[in-house]
Amino acid sequence: KIEIIIILSVLFLGYFFFNDIIGPRAEEPRRAIVGIEAVLGDNILVPAIHGEPYYNKPPVFNWILGLSFWLYGSFDTEALRFPGIFSLWLLAGIILILVRKYHGLNSGLLAGLIFLTLGDLIFYGAVNAGEIDLFYSLVTFLQVASIFWFGEKKKWIWLFTVSYLIASIGLLTKGLPSLAFQALTLLGYFVSTGQFRKLLSPQHILGISVLVAVVGGYFRLYSNYGDASAFMVNLWSESSSKSANEGSVGSILKALYSFPLQLIQITLPWSIFLIWWKELRKSKSTLITFSLVFLVSNIWLYWISPELRNRYLYTFFPFIAILLGVIVAS
Repeated sequence: KIEIIIILSVLFLGYFFFNDIIGPRAEEPRRAIVGIEAVLGDNILVPAIHGEPYYNKPPVFNWILGLSFWLYGSFDTEALRFPGIFSLWLLAGIILILVRKYHGLNSGLLAGLIFLTLGDLIFYGAVNAGEIDLFYSLVTFLQVASIFWFGEKKKWIWLFTVSYLIASIGLLTKGLPSLAFQALTLLGYFVSTGQFRKLLSPQHILGISVLVAVVGGYFRLYSNYGDASAFMVNLWSESSSKSANEGSVGSILKALYSFPLQLIQITLPWSIFLIWWKELRKSKSTLITFSLVFLVSNIWLYWISPELRNRYLYTFFPFIAILLGVIVAS
């Protein structure tokens, strides 16, 4: 435990105090500009670049960046990357707490450490923390984990209302992927637990109503200042352009065999422990079962995607870290 705490302390220093050595790159400059305009512009409801409407992403992450710029009192690199780094560490802490509840402190510490040191996260995601994906991974994990948490307690109203509320935040952060995560996870969870009829319950309708109210309310307000229809159509186009719908047969077939290798590569060095995956069979933990259900229910959508970027898979990393933490601890 002491060794892990020392390692986490060194990682903390590296993540928070040396994250501005490399200047903004990749998608970060674009995120920065939209975030700056959220601070300097006249209307935070309308994402913009140089005063022109920006339709590729909804506004929530722009607000988060704008808040960071305001707190730092500047638009420098450290302020740009702070929300992503903070999201990464908050997510690691939530993983630690959740795994500790079901598997003890050692497994929790290991799962948190593994998450923070997965290859692509530590060498790309954390370096380019001004991109949207670290914050979005936190939102998606909270959305999905709320299904498990309240499902375990059989609090169905809370399950549907909270998960759909967070899904609406995810939708207003990155668009349609949040709807896919919500639908596929709910289906996988209730089928695996033999409670399929819950999907037809009034509580589920209430949850959907929450999402419609939040997202519909935003676009209703947006329509007072811009073309809401164009915004929604572009969000659909952004999501579908990266899916199998827009890929050729050859590109999809290539993705089928290259995806597992890609996933193993970006989760090194810890993915080597997957050769002991049979250790998971010994666990009767519902957390392990849910993590596997989530992965099986959702990852196929990315498996057949010909336009896959490593960072799109960050939403799966928390559950991979949970599984690896239990394997390594055993």
